[in-house]
Amino acid sequence: CRMAAVASLTCMLEATRNLLAAAQDMSTHQASPAFTTFSAALGATCREMHRCLLQALVAENFNSVLTQIIKCLANLVSNVPYHRLNPGLLTKVLKQVRHFFNHK
Repeated sequence: CRMAAVASLTCMLEATRNLLAAAQDMSTHQASPAFTTFSAALGATCREMHRCLLQALVAENFNSVLTQIIKCLANLVSNVPYHRLNPGLLTKVLKQVRHFFNHK
């Protein structure tokens, strides 16, 4: 069930580069609390997707699901405009994924 959920998320992320290009992290800017821009909502969504996938990567025990999570992270990393988001997001991904380079 978890593998199917992550596979579905991976498929949803495959062609999102044009959509996610508008993402911008507005957490450091003073924004009006009455209005959230589309780019700010996309930025928050990207940040949360990173957080949830990294948490799943740490908590998962089955190799097949781990592989699917890493594929999903790869799709996310290839589509997110990191230059428009707060620094450190990509670094967190690399720090977590590097433990699986020699994983068997």
